[in-house]
Amino acid sequence: MIEYINWTYGAGFLGPIIEILFFVVVILGFCLFFIFLINQYNHSEKSHYKRTSMGAIKEKYARGEISKKEYLEITKGLYE
Repeated sequence: MIEYINWTYGAGFLGPIIEILFFVVVILGFCLFFIFLINQYNHSEKSHYKRTSMGAIKEKYARGEISKKEYLEITKGLYE
């Protein structure tokens, strides 16, 4: 028969609660780690995007440094 190993060393009724909290913390740790990795990947993509000429034009347009007409002329020139 399989015996239950009590890793809480006599914590009584708090034992299962401590075990559940431990596993919740471990799972949350893994989730936060993967969220961190995804954010790092997205930021690296954005920095690559910013280095492109199209990215620079889009940023200037978003900041209002160039008009819509100028934006369209420049992007048309880039795609030709």
